[in-house]
Amino acid sequence: MKMQAPVIIENNLLFKQLKYEADTWKRHLSFIMEENIRMKNRLADILKDNFDQRLLPDIDSFQEILLREDARIGLLRDDIAKLDQALEKETSSIMRTKMAGIRQLMAHAEKNALQLKQDFNLFLTNNI
Repeated sequence: MKMQAPVIIENNLLFKQLKYEADTWKRHLSFIMEENIRMKNRLADILKDNFDQRLLPDIDSFQEILLREDARIGLLRDDIAKLDQALEKETSSIMRTKMAGIRQLMAHAEKNALQLKQDFNLFLTNNI
């Protein structure tokens, strides 16, 4: 019995939509990464100035959280890159399933990024 190669996405409009959504996610992740860099730079600026040494554990904690978020974003970017490659090869039903999974991960990443930025700004406003 001969195996058939998967049929690529049959619907050109669907292909364009999936590509558009993946490109949007890439832009959002780039923005989140830029914000993380800005927050890490802000922490470095604070450490250069005279600051309350008692805040050092909290500052260190924020630094660790930002580094973990960078790693998570890197993994998500890898997933999206794999998805881009799969767009050319997979069927529409497989791609819809893959997109749904990444859609959930992106929603979670965006929510976490917003909360982290709010917590970070609140911490700085209240302590410096």
